Amino acid sequence: MTDSSHRAHQVRAFYESWARKDLQGMLAVTHPEIEARPVLGVIYDSSAYSGHGGMRRWYEEVDARWEDFAPCLDETREYGDAIAAFVRLRFKSGGEWTEARVGVVCRFDGDLISEFEGRDPDELAEDAVLRERSV
Repeated sequence: MTDSSHRAHQVRAFYESWARKDLQGMLAVTHPEIEARPVLGVIYDSSAYSGHGGMRRWYEEVDARWEDFAPCLDETREYGDAIAAFVRLRFKSGGEWTEARVGVVCRFDGDLISEFEGRDPDELAEDAVLRERSV
C-alpha cells in the first residue's frame, strides 16, 4: 500500500468510525495532539478542537446537539503530503434530515491523522486540481 492510499484508508476509517458512533475507532487513527478546525460552525460549538480530549468533546457536542449525525466520505484525493477529503454531513433535528458538503484537508504525523482543516468543498476541489497540474 502506498503512503497516499494508506492515508486515504486512515481518513476513511475515521469517518466510518464516526458514522458507527465508534469514538475509540476515531481516536485510533488520530494523533494524540491532533488539531481539528471544522468549517461549519453552525453544527459545532467550537472553531477548533485539540488533542484526543478535544476530539472527544467534538464528538460529544455533535451527539448532544443532533438527533442523529451521519458523516459520509464521498471521495479522497492526494493533496501534496496530505489527503483532501470530500464529506457529506447529514444531521437530523426535529425529525428532519439536513445535509451539508464539506472539504477537509487531512494532514498526517506518521500513520496518524494530525490535523483536520475544514474548507469549502468547491474551493478545495479546485485547489486540488491545480496542485495535480503543478506536479
